[in-house]
Amino acid sequence: MQFLDWDFAQDLSAAEHVGSAEQVHFTRSERSVLQTLMSYKGRVWSRNALLNAVSGIDTGASERSIDFIVNRLRRKLRDAAHQPCYIESRYGEGYVWIADTSQAIPATHAALPPVRARLRGNAIMSYCDRPKAERAALQKHADSVLVLRLQGYLFYGAANRLFEEIRQQAAGELDYLVIDFRDVLGVDGTAIAVFVQLQGMLRDRNVELIFSSVRQVIENRLRLVEARRFSALDAALEWRETQILNASPVEVPAELTMFSYLAEELESAEAATVLQHFRIVVVPVATDIVHAGSNTREMYFLERGTVEVLLNVEDAWVRASRMWPGTLFGEIGFHLGGPRTATVRALEECRLVCMERGAVARLERDFPISAIALHRFLADRAATRLVFYNDMIVDFIRSTL
Repeated sequence: MQFLDWDFAQDLSAAEHVGSAEQVHFTRSERSVLQTLMSYKGRVWSRNALLNAVSGIDTGASERSIDFIVNRLRRKLRDAAHQPCYIESRYGEGYVWIADTSQAIPATHAALPPVRARLRGNAIMSYCDRPKAERAALQKHADSVLVLRLQGYLFYGAANRLFEEIRQQAAGELDYLVIDFRDVLGVDGTAIAVFVQLQGMLRDRNVELIFSSVRQVIENRLRLVEARRFSALDAALEWRETQILNASPVEVPAELTMFSYLAEELESAEAATVLQHFRIVVVPVATDIVHAGSNTREMYFLERGTVEVLLNVEDAWVRASRMWPGTLFGEIGFHLGGPRTATVRALEECRLVCMERGAVARLERDFPISAIALHRFLADRAATRLVFYNDMIVDFIRSTL
């Protein structure tokens, strides 16, 4: 029986990859878990239920053992935990088999439109907290990029509809086409021919073709298509933004100091008083400034350098965003309390203003007017970022209606 790109033996002892003929073999415990999950597509199986399936096989098995077995199955099936095609994790519940048989997919998704969302550059940008001047420059090039988020199973009919839509869009001022495959379950052979044709058409029109979030099982089929590839949509968007800014550089100060911002609200002497309560920190490249899970005691203002924000997803570190000078981080945990939710790492040598709880409290006690100006500054930084992300969310929702 074939599920997507893997043809499983009847007894689930092995599976062969359709595209590469690679074979993988399963242990007895892996076969038991596979058989249980496959027996009812869409049903969530608790770890305890799966443990019962392997009882008597692994005598020392525990619920934690199920996690190890599922991770081994994912590695063998090239199934990414954060973008699953076969086994999906349900937080607090267990695991579920989500793959359809290859024969059933085209019929199931024949009526599903291939494009889930259409987004222009004014509606979607990378999760990079850039200086205001750079964001404004990128907005001027909003029409130069089109992002298409695809869905379902792509066969000839769906791919043909996609080609016609892109052909019309490429007739305008389009420089970059980003196709995101995150919600694509599979691509059949007839659709590949359409993508090859699409590649040639875009090359003739000087449009850069970019693929993002392509699962390995789909990548094996798309290898004939020449396109720039990125593991995630955000990385593709950041690359495109960098290309635009490199072609039309924007003058941004090397340092956006906290003093210059505070001086807009306070007299210079008062701004200096505020800064006397805080520490200046210089950290070398590749330093973790903030650690996920650690206690929150301070927040930081970035004056020089760039940092990246990393989240732990399914035991893998995933970049959530990137920040440039003039941005603030750590403020949510600082105000709400609780452990850090992310790790922040320096991508180059960075200069930061470190604001600790005790120092802010002393400023509020001894210099209340200056403290009000500080909080006004912090609120402005947070609100600016919130508006940026809120606008993208609203535009994305509109694009799916």
